[in-house]
Amino acid sequence: MTVFSSPISDNHARLLAIYCLQMAMGLLIGLIFYHFSKSYQRRFLSSWSYSWFAFAVYMLGSFLITEQIARQIPNRTFYSGLCQISAFLHVFFLLRGTLEFLKGKPLRRSTTYITLGILIILAVASVLLWYDNPEGATQRYLLRYGMRTFVSSAGFLLATWLVFSNRLFHRGFAQKMLAFFFLLYGLCQAYYFLIIVLNALSIRFQIPSFFGLLDLTLIACVGMSMIIWLLENEREKLRRTNQELDSFLYSTSHDLRAPIASILGLTSLSKFEVQDEEAKKLFGMIEDRARKMDLVIEDILLVAKSKKRVSQIDRIDFSSFLKNLLEEIKFTEGASSIRFIYENNQNYLHSDAAQLKIILGNLLSNAIKYHNPDQENPFIKITFIKDEENVRISVEDNGKGIPAQSQSRVFEMFFRATLQGNGTGLGLYISKEAVLRLGGDITFQSEENRGSLFTINLPLLPTS
Repeated sequence: MTVFSSPISDNHARLLAIYCLQMAMGLLIGLIFYHFSKSYQRRFLSSWSYSWFAFAVYMLGSFLITEQIARQIPNRTFYSGLCQISAFLHVFFLLRGTLEFLKGKPLRRSTTYITLGILIILAVASVLLWYDNPEGATQRYLLRYGMRTFVSSAGFLLATWLVFSNRLFHRGFAQKMLAFFFLLYGLCQAYYFLIIVLNALSIRFQIPSFFGLLDLTLIACVGMSMIIWLLENEREKLRRTNQELDSFLYSTSHDLRAPIASILGLTSLSKFEVQDEEAKKLFGMIEDRARKMDLVIEDILLVAKSKKRVSQIDRIDFSSFLKNLLEEIKFTEGASSIRFIYENNQNYLHSDAAQLKIILGNLLSNAIKYHNPDQENPFIKITFIKDEENVRISVEDNGKGIPAQSQSRVFEMFFRATLQGNGTGLGLYISKEAVLRLGGDITFQSEENRGSLFTINLPLLPTS
């Protein structure tokens, strides 16, 4: 805040403009945090929004006081009280929100109400003292302007210490930036307080004209740093949550496969031991459901392993790679009746072989699984094209195709376009995730009862 040592300022219009900009800045940042508080349901965001709304009122009061000074209106008690209370509330809610953020829980309401009451009493008292004493101009100046700058300085320096000394966070860029701008703003307010004290002691000191713009810049930087810190912290929480979820999926799925393997073994043995046909039928149904569950768990494990795996880029001979992959799936039910076609203009690419195997393995398995047994000449055509910009791999079939109403959801987790077959609804989801990890994209065209064409576009790595 810029302070005044003379009744009329030569920079009246400039100061009014700066106060208007600071008021608009406070309202904007307050609205942003208010929106975040509704979205994230976090108490500290509400506190920060109140802080910035109070700052906007503080700047409004400063604007009105500046106008009254310019018009030489002597009694400015009401607007001084508005500035005093809102300045104190600005600092209080800033500190409360910061403490709530760092502790991860809201402060007790009793503490909040008691502190608010004390601050409001101090603010009102500092404005009313000497307000009707013609000889108390110096005391009023020191109590009103001095108290505001002192509280702002102390509050922001305390916030600096709270943010920078906290060891619960990873001290990312935003946390350091916020502590830095808290410190600068606190020191700036301390400088204003020093000048007010010197002026009260009749040691005249003029504040440089650029300090108003400095205030505006620092306020903008403080608000931006708080927003970036919030987003950085939420991103870190999301990363940890994803890691915990991946670990949970992996460990749980791995543990579930052991009892399922036992169930499959027991049902297989029981079908040979029992003689009753109805009992054999029931054991067969149990075995079928257990295998279905085992397939789901296997795909979930594949998702977890794929996300935890670090990409390893190697030079791949695609012809040999495809030949080995087809050897693995040739015993899949229905594969023997399908003609496989391979077309290429080159044979080599640099990519992650494990991820590529996941992608093509799922696409080829789906093409086999959902081929049209009544088709006269069922085929699956794999095309490999490498140009100067990317590598394009396509898998085309003339199978059952995908119904039009299901095409928008084919890459969703656990979505199945048809109930035929024993698919888990994870194959295409896994394939798309693997393509994204390789930095590419996957698209498809499909027509029901005519077939499908899946196209994978991968970036051409510098080494390829």
